[in-house]
Amino acid sequence: MDTSVHCPSCGKPLAPDAPQGLCQECLLKAGFPTGTDSGGKSSRFVAPSIEELTAKFPQLEILSFIGQGGMGAVYQARQKQLNRFVALKILPPDVATEPAFAERFTREAQALAQLSHPGIVTLYEFGQADGLFYFLMEFVDGVTLRQLLRNGRISPREALAIVPQICDALQFAHDQGIVHRDIKPENVLLDRRGRVKVADFGLAKLVGTSDEPASGPPVSHASTSVTDSGKIMGTPSYMAPEQVDHPADVDHRADIYALGVVFYQMLTGELPAKKIEPPSKKVHIDVRLDEVVLRALEKEPERRYQHAGDVKTRVETIAASEGGSTSLPTSRGQQIATLLFNPFVRLTGPQSLLIGLAMILIAGFIGSLSRTHFDGVLDTHTGMPAPLWFFLSQGIVNWLSLALVLLIFGKLAAKKTFNALDLFSGQALARWPAFIIAFCFLPPAVRRFGDYFLEQFRLGLSPRFNSVDAIIFITVTAAMIPLICWMVWLMYQAYRVSSKMPTGRAVITFIPALILAEILSKVVIHQIFKLI
Repeated sequence: MDTSVHCPSCGKPLAPDAPQGLCQECLLKAGFPTGTDSGGKSSRFVAPSIEELTAKFPQLEILSFIGQGGMGAVYQARQKQLNRFVALKILPPDVATEPAFAERFTREAQALAQLSHPGIVTLYEFGQADGLFYFLMEFVDGVTLRQLLRNGRISPREALAIVPQICDALQFAHDQGIVHRDIKPENVLLDRRGRVKVADFGLAKLVGTSDEPASGPPVSHASTSVTDSGKIMGTPSYMAPEQVDHPADVDHRADIYALGVVFYQMLTGELPAKKIEPPSKKVHIDVRLDEVVLRALEKEPERRYQHAGDVKTRVETIAASEGGSTSLPTSRGQQIATLLFNPFVRLTGPQSLLIGLAMILIAGFIGSLSRTHFDGVLDTHTGMPAPLWFFLSQGIVNWLSLALVLLIFGKLAAKKTFNALDLFSGQALARWPAFIIAFCFLPPAVRRFGDYFLEQFRLGLSPRFNSVDAIIFITVTAAMIPLICWMVWLMYQAYRVSSKMPTGRAVITFIPALILAEILSKVVIHQIFKLI
C-alpha cells in the first residue's frame, strides 16, 4: 500500500520535511501572487525563460519561475552581492506600447516605494531592462491565504488574528494616499511565523497629493491616478460596487469592502451572495462578527467603516472578549477556557439541547441526595427532603421559565431573526454549574447543619452558630456566589448570541427578564410542592 504523502495542490509526492504541507514548486507559487484576475481569459504574454532573464539581469541569479497572471510573471531570484532572495516581477511587454505607460509605471513604483511597513511586501528596485519593465520585491517564504482556504485550515480564531494584520497594512497605505484596489486571498501572504504581508499593489491608485490633512475621506483625482483613469480594475468577486459603477472615483473604502469579502470568506468558507446572509447563519460564531462583516460590505461607501483601523479595533475587541489571544496558535488552556465559559458557542441546536437537558437532570439527581433546592432560577439552598421527581422538575421549571420569558423579550427587542432553538439549547446548557452547586451541599456537615437549622426554625428557636458544621456551611454558602454569577453570565451570553442583539440592548432586556423568570419559577415550583 502506498503510504507516501502527496502535495494537496498538485498531487506530487512530498518529502518528509516539506514545509506547510506543500511541495517546493507550489510553495514558491503560493509565496508571491502574480496579479489581478483577468476575468478567466488566458494571457497572451509568454513569460521569458530563465536563460533570457539571466542575460538581462547579470546582477541576479534567477533561481526558478514562480508563476504568471494578468499583471506579469514572477520569478524567485537571488541578489548576488547581498546574498538575498528576492521576487522579480516582469510586466508584459505589450503594456509598454500604451501611451504614457512609462510615466504611469514610474508613478506607481514611487507610490509603492512609500510603503515601508512590516505588513506590506517591500519594493527594493524598479526599472527597465532591455525593454522589460520590472519590479524587484521582497520574497515571502510562506503561503497565500487562498492556499490555506483551499486546504480548509482557517478557523474563526485564526481569522480574528489575520484580519487585524491586514488592517494595519491597509491603514498604513491609506495614510500614504494609496489604495490597493485588489485585496483578495491571493494577495494576502503568511510567512512561516504566521506573520501577514499584503502583496501586489500593482493596482494601487494615488488618491491625494496635497500635504494638507483632509477633513473627510480622500477624494481621488484623475490626474494622480497610478493606473488608467476610468478603467475597471480589480477582481470581480472582491470589488466594491463603486469600482464597477465609478472606477475613476474609487477611494480607500473600496479596500474595506474587499476586506469584508475576504473576512466573510474566512469565516464561512464561501463568498457572500448577492443577498448577503450574516456569517453566524452559516457557521456558529460570535454574533458580533456579523456587525463587523456586514458593515464592511455596505454597498454605499459612507455606511462602511471609514478607516481600516476601525475594523482592526472592533475585531480585536471581540477577540479579547472571547478570552483568547489574537495570535494564531491556540493553546489547550485557551480551548478549555473557551469551552468552560462559553460552552454553547461550540455546541449548537439539538446537540446542545440534549447535553443541557442531561446536565439539568444530573443536577436534580445530585440535588435529591444533598437536599439542594433550586426554588428559582437563582435561589439555591438546602431544604426539606422530597421525592426525586420533585428535584428533577425544579431544574426543568427554572430552565423553561427563563427560556420562555427571554423568548418573549427577545422577540420584542431583536430586530433580526431570532433563533429560538439556540435560545432554549443555550439556556439548558448554561445551567450546567447547577450540578456543581448541588455537589457543594453533599458534605455531611452541610447536611447536618441544614437539618439542625430547619428544625430550630420550625420550633421557633434561635439556632446557635458555634459549631464546626456552621463554619463549613457558611464557607460552602459563600462559594455559591461566584458559581451563581458564572451561571448568570452563561445565561446572558446564550441569550445575546441567540437573539443577535447588540450588547447594550441585550443587557437592558435580559435583567428584567431574569427577574420575571425568577418570580415565575418560584410560583410554579411552590404549586408543585403542594402536590407532595
